[in-house]
Amino acid sequence: MGTIEDRIQELGIELPDSPAPLANYVPVVRTGNLIYLSGVGPTPKPDGSEYKGKLGGTLGVEEGYDAARLTAINMVARLKGYLGELDRVNR
Repeated sequence: MGTIEDRIQELGIELPDSPAPLANYVPVVRTGNLIYLSGVGPTPKPDGSEYKGKLGGTLGVEEGYDAARLTAINMVARLKGYLGELDRVNR
C-alpha cells in the first residue's frame, strides 16, 4: 500500500471495491497521461434509499454533503481499481 492510501486510512476513509458500471458505458478512459471517469455517483444510504432531489429543495445540505463525499470516494476507488495503486496519480 502506498502513501496516498495510508493517508486515506488515517482519515478514517475505507475505499469500497471499484463500483461496477450500472449501464453500457466505459467507466474509465485514459488518453496519454489523463484519465477520465464517468458514471460515478454516491452509494445508497445505510437504509438502502438513494440520494434524490434538488439541493436546497427536497435534498438537505447535509444529505448533499454526504452524497458529494461518497461520490468522491467512489471516484477514488474507481481510479484505484483502474491503476492498481493510487501513488501512480500525479495530481
